[in-house]
Amino acid sequence: SSGINAEYGGSHPGEILKLQPLLLEMLSRVQELMSTWPDHPALTQIEVVVKRITSFPLSEPIIKFLQGLEILLAKCQLWESIASRSVSLGCLVTRLTDSIIHWRSIELRSWPILLEACQRRYAEKSSDNFLKISNLLLEANSSTDLTSSIISFIETATYGDYHCRLEYLRLCGEKLKRHMDPGVYCAVQNIHLYYTLLSTHIKKALDTDTGSIRKQLVEYTKIAKWKDVNFFSVKLATETSHQKLAKLIKKFEECLKKDVSVVLDTFPRVSLSEQPCQPANNERCKLVNDLRCQIIDSVETL
Repeated sequence: SSGINAEYGGSHPGEILKLQPLLLEMLSRVQELMSTWPDHPALTQIEVVVKRITSFPLSEPIIKFLQGLEILLAKCQLWESIASRSVSLGCLVTRLTDSIIHWRSIELRSWPILLEACQRRYAEKSSDNFLKISNLLLEANSSTDLTSSIISFIETATYGDYHCRLEYLRLCGEKLKRHMDPGVYCAVQNIHLYYTLLSTHIKKALDTDTGSIRKQLVEYTKIAKWKDVNFFSVKLATETSHQKLAKLIKKFEECLKKDVSVVLDTFPRVSLSEQPCQPANNERCKLVNDLRCQIIDSVETL
């Protein structure tokens, strides 16, 4: 569940502040009991955990507090198993369990956005491609030398990083424009245009592949509940939910790793290398514009 916990990593100061009165009450009650049993290991452990949780900055991820609460609940259950009613932490333990269940419900509601976060992480891993495409553009001597390299760069992408690679191509082309041969720059523009037009088909294919995963996730968040106030039931429900979520995320990641070539191979190839488009050369501008119309027509007619 470490990957899940990483996603559930935002801070929630408002929620954490609501917890402070409970922790202070519990600390006070435990210290009161320790005046009678000063060296009791169960009470000592509860005191240590409460002090540890209250020392966390409010900016810490809520999952850190939640894990601390679950450890605290386990320690309290140990005391409750041996304590008489007169020295029980009863209502405090109930409130603590309610807080855990409430925060687990917050986690549950955040699940639908986990797939988007997963996709962002996958795309960020392709950042090395920025340097790769920069080197390709700087080292190219002509549009002919460059075209096959860039096309290979785009067509070896996966569903997860296709749009990133296109954006890297656009950014590098703009930043390195003054260092490039005009013909090379024009080839970059044409390649970017063509594959951008195909990007909607890549997205559609990914949405189709991941549709069932998204549906399962939404359906599971509707039925997964933590209603039982028994500590062990809450723990079991949490572990079961995390196992289910981890399986869905793994399936989603496998979809992101699929090669886009499966989709791209269904489209016709057009000549993407062209003479530079200079404002003073109307004939060349017309050639480039005609080429772009060819590209648009070839995509829209499919």
